[in-house]
Amino acid sequence: MRKRVFYFASITTDSLNQRAGTTLIISPATNKVIAVCRALNAAGVKAVIVSSYIPTAMRSRWRFRQIFRQRGVAFVQLFTLGSTYLNRLVSMLSYAIYAAAAVRPADKVLLYNYFLEYIPAAFVLWLCDNRAIIDIEDAPRKDDRSMRGLVNRLSFAVLSRLCASRCVTVSQTIGPMCGFRESLPIYGVSSYFRMLSAARTRRETLALLFGGAITQETGLDIFLACVFHLADEFSTLSVEFHITGRYDRSLFEKLKGEIEKRSSIRLFLWGALSSADYNSLLNSMDVGLCLKLPEHSIGQTTFPSKVIEYSSFGMLVCSTPVSDVPFIFDDTTAVILTPPTGEELANTIVMISQNREHYEEIASEGQRMTIERFSSVAVGRAARDFIFGTL
Repeated sequence: MRKRVFYFASITTDSLNQRAGTTLIISPATNKVIAVCRALNAAGVKAVIVSSYIPTAMRSRWRFRQIFRQRGVAFVQLFTLGSTYLNRLVSMLSYAIYAAAAVRPADKVLLYNYFLEYIPAAFVLWLCDNRAIIDIEDAPRKDDRSMRGLVNRLSFAVLSRLCASRCVTVSQTIGPMCGFRESLPIYGVSSYFRMLSAARTRRETLALLFGGAITQETGLDIFLACVFHLADEFSTLSVEFHITGRYDRSLFEKLKGEIEKRSSIRLFLWGALSSADYNSLLNSMDVGLCLKLPEHSIGQTTFPSKVIEYSSFGMLVCSTPVSDVPFIFDDTTAVILTPPTGEELANTIVMISQNREHYEEIASEGQRMTIERFSSVAVGRAARDFIFGTL
């Protein structure tokens, strides 16, 4: 009988949003989960995404069955209901019922992170002596004193006792740091991103992408210092910065007005984009920026999977030496900012703009490396063998 993996992950997809007529919310988590499931399918495993995330217009539909396929992957939508807190309570019940009703003894369950909703399902699987495996995307942070941080640590403490002693992670250091005996880092699946890419558009002006949740921890101060340095010292430089994701809109609009008055630098503020629009933008970018601070806890407890995405699309990765980035890339496949400062980033951008062909060769070598190292075949086989304990 074909092996099966159920990937519990509270994600949405473009198909689900289109059915509901709601705004697309396609996050890196969605791409990661779908990509890993496609890789498992390629390795001979039937992978199924099980999600309790449902747009408002589609709530109150009880369906414990495959309702559609998302980019070739089976997707099960669970029943949920009501506001945020009621939604989480109902999701707990939905995941637990699904685990009891659908998961056979030979099947395996992956949990995307360590949300409270998974605890009853993990308990059911523990009772059946078929412990789930946690996929730790963001390790719990001891310095986070907010209610969310407290809940995350509590949820992790419970799930780590109910789940297997091995875990999937996004970093070599996270597994041991969290007390797991064995861990498998999965950084991303290059062939999935290659499937989304198209022929690249070469711009006369150097185009750089800075996206995600843009905060001080993810490099806001480095970016601001870089842009001001460029405007002061290289005001005639022809570069474009494209800003996507979640950020302080008023701050960036003020920055855009000030910088564009005094230099030829241009800023484009896109905000949150649909999957199709985001992929189209990636195909026209030259450089992808990853500016997470290596010394900050967020840089030590997660991995910026977007660097694999950027490289797979053929973009030049320009990153701080955060998490496992230096273990994957070197100066022949990417640009690593040392020291990770705004002035260093500005000087690097000047060098790239003045030596386009040289850095395009580095981007091409980075793309070749990620395609080879993070193919569906390689990732799928490694994940299959680890999940089923044959490594």
